[in-house]
Amino acid sequence: MIWEVDDDCDGFVDWDEFQKMYERCRNDAAGNEPRSLFNIALFAMHATTDGDGGDENSSSSSSSSYVIRADDLFKMVYLKIGAGGVETQMNDVFQLHDVNSGRAVKIQEFLTCMERQLVEQRQQMSRVSSGGGGNGGKKNGNGNGVRIGRN
Repeated sequence: MIWEVDDDCDGFVDWDEFQKMYERCRNDAAGNEPRSLFNIALFAMHATTDGDGGDENSSSSSSSSYVIRADDLFKMVYLKIGAGGVETQMNDVFQLHDVNSGRAVKIQEFLTCMERQLVEQRQQMSRVSSGGGGNGGKKNGNGNGVRIGRN
């Protein structure tokens, strides 16, 4: 994961490299930028401890885990894509049908959902760039074979 953003290959991610990675990922509509560190940073910025009140400054138990509450996920998605499609995105990516459900997402579920979303985004971009459809390698209108994915 470090090598994805370590531009000077010193084995560390310095602040400038982190900022560049963050901006590249935020502005990457096609889903081409490596996102492992970005997704972990995104989770860390919005996470609170589960349990009593979600106070991130509480050190009451070493067994508490960090989560993102549904309402915070809603805000994150809203900031990313705007008002249109937020409910659909929440349902499709996180299977959250009610923002006020009190449900929270742990890091592994968050990372899995983000990876699934990235795969779907890349598939959609591939379909768009190939003329609008996965026609299974059939000839398109100009006689060129179009194939999406691996064999």
